[in-house]
Amino acid sequence: MALATMTESAMALLVRRAEVADAAAIASSHVRSWQSGYAGVVSDEFLKSLGTDLPQRTLRWQTQILGAEAEDWFILVGELDGEVVGWLSGGAYRGTDSDEPLLGEVHACYVDPARWRQGVGSALMAEALDRLARAGYSRVALWVLADNLRARAFYEHHGWLADGAHKIFAVANERHEEVRYRRFLP
Repeated sequence: MALATMTESAMALLVRRAEVADAAAIASSHVRSWQSGYAGVVSDEFLKSLGTDLPQRTLRWQTQILGAEAEDWFILVGELDGEVVGWLSGGAYRGTDSDEPLLGEVHACYVDPARWRQGVGSALMAEALDRLARAGYSRVALWVLADNLRARAFYEHHGWLADGAHKIFAVANERHEEVRYRRFLP
């Protein structure tokens, strides 16, 4: 099911299941999102290096898109006027730190920085929460870097609450604290 909406600037916004043909757009959007979103959080050297392996990233995304349904998770893309400008993945909770049988997870949510605050992330989140609820999950969790204040504000705006759980995320020989957020599904 695709969700179509309009933003304030009257651009056509479409949320749909990712297709293999979207892999390159997802990979490059993912890189730009990290480079802007994690500036000042993750080392500049690492962030600058992200775009050097786009062909490999694209191949990984093709594989993930092809395997998502078999692994019982989904990848959504947000399109503005036919251009993929964001993505979200979700499904069953992947951690071993919860024994809740009906706990889903938003694995990741990224929007190209040129499209921040245009409703793409909100539309992706709404569709993901609807899909998770239809799949039978009663609660959903996500992990976010503690220092990613923009993302935390976005999640809190959408009804997510930090639940006190923390873990360490290692990237580029750095260790960063992640916090877990949860919310009930309708």
